[in-house]
Order: sequence, then C-alpha cells, then structure tokens
Amino acid sequence: MRKMCIMKNKKLFVIILSLVLITALALPTLALSDRSVTENTDFIKEQTAVIGRPGYALTVRGDGSFYLGNEDNSLAVTFGTKAQTAEVTYEDAYYPITTHRYSVDGLSYTVSQFVYGPDGENICVYSRMTLKNETDKAVEFPKVTGAFAISGLPKQIEPGKSATVDFQTVVAFTDTAPTDSTIGSSLSYDDAVLSMKSFWDSYLSKKLVVNSVTKSNAEAYDNYKKALIYDLIGIHEYTASLALADFDLSKTVLSSTDDLYSAAVALSKTKETIIAVYSLPTFSEFADKIALSDGRLPHPTLEENLDALLSLQSYAYILRCIAKSDDSYTDDADNATAASREFAKAVAKALSDTEAKLSCDWEAATTDKTYPLILNGKDFASATALCAWYTKSSVFSGGASKELVALAKDACEFCPSVTDPAAAILSLFSEREDRTLILGRGAPYSLLSENPSIVLDNFILSDGTKAGLKITVDKKTVTFNLSGTGSHPVQIEFPVFEGSIEYASTGFDSASGVVTVPEGTTTVTVRLSNSVSSLEKDRAVYAGLEAAIAEAYEKKVENPTSVSKDIFTTALKKAEKARTSTRDEIIECTEKLTDATASLSPMVAGYTFVSCESNEYAGTISKDELYQKFTPAETGTVTSVLVEGEYADGISCAVYTLRGDLYTIDELCAETYGTEAEGGILFDCEFNAVGGKTYVICIFSEEGDVTLSLKKTDKETAYATELGETIVFSAASLVFEVNVRQADRAPLDTFYSACLESDVSEYTKESQKALQKRMNEAKAHLCKSSATEDEYNKIYDNLKKAYEGLDTYASEDKIEEPPIIGIVLIAIVLLLLVATLLSSLAARKKMNS
Repeated sequence: MRKMCIMKNKKLFVIILSLVLITALALPTLALSDRSVTENTDFIKEQTAVIGRPGYALTVRGDGSFYLGNEDNSLAVTFGTKAQTAEVTYEDAYYPITTHRYSVDGLSYTVSQFVYGPDGENICVYSRMTLKNETDKAVEFPKVTGAFAISGLPKQIEPGKSATVDFQTVVAFTDTAPTDSTIGSSLSYDDAVLSMKSFWDSYLSKKLVVNSVTKSNAEAYDNYKKALIYDLIGIHEYTASLALADFDLSKTVLSSTDDLYSAAVALSKTKETIIAVYSLPTFSEFADKIALSDGRLPHPTLEENLDALLSLQSYAYILRCIAKSDDSYTDDADNATAASREFAKAVAKALSDTEAKLSCDWEAATTDKTYPLILNGKDFASATALCAWYTKSSVFSGGASKELVALAKDACEFCPSVTDPAAAILSLFSEREDRTLILGRGAPYSLLSENPSIVLDNFILSDGTKAGLKITVDKKTVTFNLSGTGSHPVQIEFPVFEGSIEYASTGFDSASGVVTVPEGTTTVTVRLSNSVSSLEKDRAVYAGLEAAIAEAYEKKVENPTSVSKDIFTTALKKAEKARTSTRDEIIECTEKLTDATASLSPMVAGYTFVSCESNEYAGTISKDELYQKFTPAETGTVTSVLVEGEYADGISCAVYTLRGDLYTIDELCAETYGTEAEGGILFDCEFNAVGGKTYVICIFSEEGDVTLSLKKTDKETAYATELGETIVFSAASLVFEVNVRQADRAPLDTFYSACLESDVSEYTKESQKALQKRMNEAKAHLCKSSATEDEYNKIYDNLKKAYEGLDTYASEDKIEEPPIIGIVLIAIVLLLLVATLLSSLAARKKMNS
C-alpha cells in the first residue's frame, strides 16, 4: 500500500512537472529562449594549482576559486562567472603565488592569490582580481562570494576600462572567529605579499646556508627553492632530478627530502655521510612504514610495491654508505639490505605466479583473488612501473633479485616510447654503488631509432667529476664516445641490443645484450644483426601481437554464438603459436585475432548505448531533477539503465519519448526506482525503443537533490530543474549506459551448426551453392553483437528456405559432367542395342532368303 501511495505521489509530481515543461521550461531550444533558463558551467574542472603556508595547502581552480583537501571540502568562494578554459601560472619563480587568466562574455579576468598568516593569527587567502571590459557596453562588476573586499569595489566597468579589487578570505582562524570588522583590518594585499615573501626568504636562507648551497645554476636553484617551499606546505615535488642537476643542491636534497630514492641519489653524488646521519631519524621513520608480513606484499598494486621496494633499497644503500665510515651502523645496514632482498623476491614471485597463470603480458597491475598481480598488455602501466624501478635501481649493486631484473628487462620492451634523450637521462647514464657506469638500461628502442645522434654532458660522478656521452647511430652500427669516465668500468645495456649483437669492439654477450667496457676506454663500436629501425619495427610487431592476445583474454562474452567462439578460439591459438614466427606471419595472426575478438558475439544480440564517448570528467552536479536526451542507434528492448552518481533513497528514473522539444505524461515509456550498483545506480526498466527515435531520461528523488556525474562533451547537453527554473549545462553530459536487448539467435545458431554438419553432396550444385550463400550470411550475422529482430528473422528464414530447397533432381551440370561410371553404362547399353539391332537385321535377312 505504501509503495502504491509513493507511486501515486510520483505520478502527481511527474504530471505537475510535465505541465511546467510544456509551458516552455523543458528542453533544448524552448528552454534556451526562456528568461527562466540559466546556463551553468559549474561542472568544469579547471586546471589547478596550489598555494599555502607551512602545513596548510589550498588547491586553486582555474577561475580562482579554491578548496581545502579535496573538492568535497570546497569553500564557498567564487570570482564571477566560471571559466571553461583558464591559464594558470606562478607569478614568481618559486613563491607560492598563482595567477589565473580567463575570459567570459567579453570580460578578461586575472586573479592572483596567495596564503598568508603568521603563527597564532588567522590564515587568510589574499586575492587580487583585475577585470577588463572588452565589450562596447558598460557592465556590472561580477558578484564575488565568500571573499571580503579590502579595497574599493566599483559598481560597473565602462567599455575598454579595467578595474582591480583586492579581497581577503579567512580559511582558518584562531580561537576567536573573525568578524566583518576584523577581516581586512590588518594588512593590505601589497603589504601581505611583502610579509609572505619575507617569511619564505627567511626560511630558505636558513635552509640553504646550513648546507652551503651556492647559486651555480640559477634555474635549478629557483626550482629547488620552490621544491623546499612546497615540501613544507605539504605538496611534495620530485627532487631526484635536482640532485643530478647540481652537485651543491644534492646536499640540500639529502637533508630535506622525504623521498628516500632522491636522498640515495643525492648521497651517491655528495658522499656527505654526516648529513645522512643527521637526517637518518627521518629516513628511518619512512622506512619503518615499508614492511613485509610473512612474505606478503604490503600494497595491492604493482606500482605501489615497486615504489616501496625502491624506497627500501634506497634506505639500505644510505645505511651501507654510513656504515663504511661508522661501524656502529653495520648491523642496521645488513638488516635493511636483507629486507630489501626479501622484498624483491616477494615481488618477483608475485609477478611470476601471475605470469604463469595468465597467457598474456603487461597491463595495469591490480589486485585479484586469483592472481597476486594482474599483468596483461594494453596500456602497459605495469611495464612502465617495472621499467622505472629497474632503471632507478641501477644505482644499487645489491638487493635487486635476478628474477625481478629478468622480468623488468622484458617489461622494458613494452614501455611507451621516450624520444627525448634528456627525459631518459636516468636510463642513459647512471652510476652503480660499486662505481660501474650503466648506459642505456631500460631505454626504449625508439631512442636510438629516432635519434641518429645523442649528446649528454656534465653527468656528475661519485667522485665529483663530470662525465659525457655521445652516441652515433648509422643503420646497424652504434658508436659510443665516452669522456670523463676515468677509472670507472662501463656497462652498456640498451634493450635493443639483446639477442642482436653481431660484433662489439669490447667484450659482449649477445644473448643479454650487455657490452662490457674496460676502464679507460673512450670509444666503443657495436654492430647489430639488423638496423636499429628494423629491430624497432620487429619490436612494434611483436608488441602488437601481445596487445592483441591481451585484448582477446580481456574480452568477456557470456554465452557466445558457436560460430564466433570457434573463430575466436582458433585465432587465439594461432596467435600464441606465432610468437616465434616470422614478422609477416605475426602481422597476419595479429590481424585475424583482432577481427575475431571484435566478432565474438553473444547468443542474444544487443548493444549498450553510452551517453558520452568522452573520458574527461567534469565533476558532479546536485539538483532537484536531472535529465538529458538520447537516441538509440537501433531498434530493440531497453532492459536497464545504469547511471553514474550517488545512490539515494527514493531515487527514480522515468523515460519519455520526445516530441520536438517537449514530452508529456502520455509519452511515458518506463518508470522505476533505482538500486545501488557498482558504478552508480541501476534502474531495471523494460520498453521497446525504436532506433533513431529520441527519448529523454529523467532522474529525481523523493528525498531531496539528486547527485550525478558529468563528462565534458561537444555533442550532448545536460539539463536540470531547481525551484521551477531550468538550468542548461552546455558541453556536458550525464554519464549513463542504456542496455538494449535484440534478437535471441539460439535457434539460428543451432540450425547453422546442423547445416554445417550435414552431408549435402547428393544434392544438385545449384541448391548447394544457394545453401552456402545463406550459410555465409548467417555466419556473418552470428558474428555481430548488434542485430535487430527483423534482420535476424530475414537471415533465419532465408537459411531455412535454402536448406529445404536442396534439390535431388538432375541438373544441366550433371548432364554436362556425367560420372565415368555413367559413361561406361551408357556405352554398354549402346553396344547391346547395336548388337541386338545387328542380330535382328541378320535374322530378317535370313528369313527373306
């Protein structure tokens, strides 16, 4: 009874809503022409930046509005109209001041902001908003909410003129909450800027003087000051590259970073064990968070575990360096080294266990109840993570695990290409703990195939000297010119060399692709079995095969048609065997498997209509009711709608046919309550949808606002109603999927299989040919996921008619091509007839005589 009452109330609500919509507040064109329609671009997620003070960071959107922590803690601060695109820059080289520029409706906005508040005082955001009117009419100054104006606020801006207003927002306060009389009474914007800069200058001065850091590289120096500031704010920046870029800055990296790998790299350059001992309590705290429990990995994903492993190896390396000058740390160093080895073995075991259970390679690593780490080859995230660990860990001579290194070398082949040599500096030139220089570890094939000449200078070695490297590629020959390497042994490990070296001017192992260069050698020549570009093409072909195999294993179709399953299974088996075949055979098998995977189709034909093809999320929206048009591609029965958003009690979905830009209660197709499901809210509804006809889906709740996700798009438009007003979200789409069921092809699948197994050799060639034509049509049809009922009936009827029309009567073909035994029989009959005739003539002649 209560449910019926709810549904009646719902009907009443829909009727009232429909009446409102019919009067012009409903959908696209009529709504846009009405005064009560508002265009809203709240949903746009702008480019963001960070401002803050020690221990307090704020994320700032592209239009200047900001939030603390995450967007759920968004502060009610707006600066006029939202921007769909915005440029975000830092006003100074390293001070945390952001400047946001954007334009809306002929107005150019510039919003500069920073955070300031001494200890014991309110923490404030200071904002300076400059607005230029580029129209030919006077405009009102946009409404700013959540911020208090601390300078004059003009009512309007004349054409071609600009206005600048300063604001202050208290984002954290002391025991006494701020009031209108206290806000803005202390500092002006300009005074606050000077005070903020003075605070950071004092902090940086103390930090940099402690380790005698000099300004040898102005850009690196400013970047490092910025890194120090943001580290204190709580937004951590990657500092290993700074440690490599400048010898003096390495000291500061070692003393201030919480990234153990960056600290290890810095220590390898500076050998400043005194600074390392000083920072050891902090490093130990980070290392303590990395722990194995009974050999089980501490994190669910491969990327996280590899990051933890690298951190633990870095910590062990730092302790080993300290132990060389202070024996009291020897036990700690041994324990950390042993722990890193156990960790490496655990990761290697998880990877090998997974690889043994799956027939594919390298994709995003996630947890699964069956496999410790899933790897299988589409976006190569796991391969990238493993390759990154492999190249970075080259600094450590211990604790790597041979098994893990072997897997990493395999993964390097599937990493995304890096064509900029400077971006691959850690791969091209790194120094191991035992002073061996490693060249090219993990570098992509394309690095050599696309760069005939590569030059790297001023790579700082552990003894403080600088080494250089020049690589020249000429088809099959790669030449290395080394400088400054002195007494360091060198090992060249480009992945493209593996199994491809014909000759090298120094010792080499072709199977592993490693070239060993004695101390003092300055020139090395390596000749390969094929040109680098040809080897790159081979790798790309092989990678394409692995990607196709991975996609095949990823394809899940419940109850597929027998014909599409047979084609798919055969193609997959051939593709897996093709791993050791020629390039042409691999290409052919890859193409066939790709086609077979796309053709693997369910017995019950159907498709899923997706509201938006874009993957770019635009955030969430909460309103009384949210709705949007959609047009199914083909006719079929809608069975369910999955909407991405937050489930709420009483949430409902109604689908209407759309007549022009309006719909009425008479055009209601389906209405149902939703249930919470993975990915959002599931609405089980059933109605017949006509392909090409437009419908509108409405989502609302009896309990209050509805909160759904939005994606950016150029094609769709989402709508909302709130307090009788229609709100238009241009260039945005609700995120939903409509499942459409079409024909059940089980009878055709069974009949086709029976035709395939039937012996039709006794029938005429014409009827056999007609049957084969209809079987080919049925085969193609059974390999299509989407197929209407009419299409299915036509295919099935034609196949039945062709089978029933098999003809046993003789045809012209049989007369033109009679069997040999027929010819013999005919000859015998003719001979008997001739003999009989001759005998008859002879008898008649005898009687006459």
